[in-house]
Amino acid sequence: MPHLFDPLVLRDLTLPNRVIVSPMCEYSSEDGFANDWHFVHLGSRAVGGAGLVLTEAIAVTADGRISPQDLGIWKDAHIERLAQIVQFLHQHGAAAGTQLAHAGRKASTRRPWDGSGTVEPAEGGWQAVGPSSDPFDPTYPVPRALTTGELGDIVRAFQEGARRSLEAGCDVIEVHAAHGYLLHQFLSPLINQRSDAYGGSFENRIRLCLDVVDAVRQVWPERLPLFVRISCTDWAEGGWDLEQSVELARRLKTRGVDLIDCSSGGAVAHQKIAIGPGYQVPFAETVRREAGVPTGAVGLITTPPQAEAIVASRMKNGLFHVLSHELKTPLTALIGLTEVLHESLRDRLQPVEGEDFGHILVAARRLSGIVSDTLLISKALGGPQHLDLTSCRLSELLDDCIVGLGARAAERQVTLRLQPIAADATIRCDERLLRQALAKLIDNAIKFSPVGNAVDIGAHDKDDGSMLLTVQDQGPGLSQARLKECLQPLVQDDMSYGRVAEGLGLGLPIAKAIIEAHGGELIISTSPGKGMLAGMLLPAMAVTKAA
Repeated sequence: MPHLFDPLVLRDLTLPNRVIVSPMCEYSSEDGFANDWHFVHLGSRAVGGAGLVLTEAIAVTADGRISPQDLGIWKDAHIERLAQIVQFLHQHGAAAGTQLAHAGRKASTRRPWDGSGTVEPAEGGWQAVGPSSDPFDPTYPVPRALTTGELGDIVRAFQEGARRSLEAGCDVIEVHAAHGYLLHQFLSPLINQRSDAYGGSFENRIRLCLDVVDAVRQVWPERLPLFVRISCTDWAEGGWDLEQSVELARRLKTRGVDLIDCSSGGAVAHQKIAIGPGYQVPFAETVRREAGVPTGAVGLITTPPQAEAIVASRMKNGLFHVLSHELKTPLTALIGLTEVLHESLRDRLQPVEGEDFGHILVAARRLSGIVSDTLLISKALGGPQHLDLTSCRLSELLDDCIVGLGARAAERQVTLRLQPIAADATIRCDERLLRQALAKLIDNAIKFSPVGNAVDIGAHDKDDGSMLLTVQDQGPGLSQARLKECLQPLVQDDMSYGRVAEGLGLGLPIAKAIIEAHGGELIISTSPGKGMLAGMLLPAMAVTKAA
C-alpha cells in the first residue's frame, strides 16, 4: 500500500505514514488525569504502527468536560502523566498530539454505560455553558449563556492547554470545533442565537474559533503543525454546511492551521445523517480542493485497502486538476491565435493549406474539450458539488441541449427526437450542471448511433412524484460487465463491442456524478445489439409544477 504508508511532512514534523489515530473518548479518567488505561490504549496504537496518535478530546477547563471521566489539561499537574505517555509513543515511532476541547452545552453528561442524561451537581456534575441557553435535547442540561468576558477566559484556557501540551512533549495540537461541542455551537446558526459580536453573521459566528486558533498559535511553535477538527455539515436544514466549512478552512489556513480534520454532525438532535462507508471522505476532498489546505477524513473507513484507495484517489484527482488547469490556458491561446492567423491569411492560402488550418483547429478544440471534461470529472469525484438551485422549465432545458448538439448530430447523420413533454413541467436544479449531464448522455448516444438512426429524448413522471429523463439510442449496446467498467472514469469502450469513439470515456462518469449531486440516480438499460437507454431519475423534491 504505497500511498497509505507514504510519509507526510507537516512543517518540521514528518509522519512515517498517513494513519492517524483519531480522538476517541475513553471515559476513564479521574479529575482529568491520564492513567494506566490511557497509557495502554494510546501506547498500543503506536506499537501497532500508527503515524500519529491523538488523545481523546482533552478538556481545557473542568466544566468543559463531556463527562466527569474525561481527560483534562486545565492544570499543570496534568502534564506529568501525559508526558509519560508521549514519551512512550515517541519511543515506538509515533508522533503524539492532544485534541483541545470544550464541550459547551453538551457537558456534564453521563458516560455511555452509565445511561443517558445529565450528571447533577450532587453527583459530581456542574453547570453547562454555551452560546445560548438552549439545551441539546430535553435529556441534556440547560446551559447558561456565556458572557463576552467569559469567552476571553475560554480562549486563554485553550492557549494554556496548548502550552501544557507542548511541555508534555506533544508534536501536534488539534483544536476541536466539531461534533456539537462549544466551538461548533458558536459556528452553527441552529445553536448560536447571540446578538453580540459572536453571533448572527458568518463573520461573527466564526470569531470564537478564530480567536482560539490565534491564541494557540501564539504559544505553539512555528515548527510544529496545528490541526482543527470541524463538522463539515450539521446534516440539518438551515445549519452549518459544507460551503461555510470551506470558507472557514480558507480563513484558518491564513492563521497557521496546517490540516483540517473533516467530520460532520453532532450539533442538533434532529440531524439526519446519510451514513455509509467513507461517507465523510467527500467533505474532506471538497475542503482540500476548494480551500487549498491538507485535510483528514474519518467515518467508516474500516479496512486498509479502503484507506489506501482513498489516499490514492486524492492524489490522482489532485494531479488531474493541476495538469488540466496548466493545459487549459495555453490551449485557449493556441485556438485563438490559430483562428486569427487563419482569418488573416485566408485569401493567400492554397486549398491544402486551408485544410491544414482546419485540421489544427479541430484537433485543438477536441483536446480542449478533453481538458474541460478532465477538470469537470476531477471536481465531481472530489466530493459533493455546491449546487446553485433554481426552478428550470424542463422543455426549455431539453430544447437547449438538442440545439447545442444539433451540429454534432448532423455531422454523424443522426436525428435527435424530443418526445412530447408537459408544458408546465419544472424541475429545481443547478441548471448549468444538469445541462452538462444531459449533454453528456445525449452526446454519448450520438457517438454510438449508426448513421441514419435516431436518438429519442423524453421525460416521464413516476408514481412517487419523481421524474425520469431518458436518452435512447439504437447503437450496439453493452454487456453488463462492460457497462460497469464504462461507469468508471478514463475507461473507453473498444472495438470488440462495436462502440468506438474518440474521447477518454468521461461522459457517463460526469453525468453520474452530477445526477447524484442532485440526489438522483443514473439508470442504464443496455445489452449487446439492443442499444442503450440512459435514464436520469430525479427525486420528487426536485420536481415541481409551474404556477
